[in-house]
Amino acid sequence: MNKDTSSILLSSQEQTERIGETIAGLLKPHDVITVSGPLGAGKSVLCRSIIQTLCPNVTHIPSPTFSIINTYSAKHFSLFHMDLYRIKSSSELTIIGVDEALGDTTVFLVEWPDLFEQKYITNTTRLLRITMTMQSDQRTLTFETQKSCPFPYESMIDYESNNML
Repeated sequence: MNKDTSSILLSSQEQTERIGETIAGLLKPHDVITVSGPLGAGKSVLCRSIIQTLCPNVTHIPSPTFSIINTYSAKHFSLFHMDLYRIKSSSELTIIGVDEALGDTTVFLVEWPDLFEQKYITNTTRLLRITMTMQSDQRTLTFETQKSCPFPYESMIDYESNNML
């Protein structure tokens, strides 16, 4: 994949939530956001912020750790939030209904996305790959997008506070 990559340093949960709000405002049907990182890196905080921004009437946003897929209705698309930590093969993605969910009015927000990316990402997918790492009380978010179909992540970089790495 010919890609474009940048990183940003975050020092609070509120900053992570603001990034989620910004991502939500950039989403359009057929987008894919993947979120990777170790347990405790803030993946759930980021995903909940995206969902809450898109679906303000939703009061409870559970983790899809056990359900695997949680579905939400945003204004212009359906949002599928998936946690694929327990999925062991790409054939399981078909079994749980991902193939049927693919469409022009769907956005995917995928935690633990390796199998999803192997099966569904092409060079025409508007993909934002987010990798979260942590060191003490700081998080680094690395944004990666395909040059062939870029996601406009640049607006998430806070130039005023010089968070660009």
